[in-house]
Amino acid sequence: MRVAAAVLGVAWAALIIAFAFAATSVAPNTASLVAVVAAAAIAGAAFLYAWREPGR
Repeated sequence: MRVAAAVLGVAWAALIIAFAFAATSVAPNTASLVAVVAAAAIAGAAFLYAWREPGR
């Protein structure tokens, strides 16, 4: 299960990188910034779940 969470975290991180690339190529609007913050929160949660202490 933790491997799946790590893969999901990497996929979300790739999405954040895509948002960052798009933000540098065009002027970002409020909706784009809210979307990247939400994606960062989801990716962070997946990484934290994947790296939690085993047995808890």
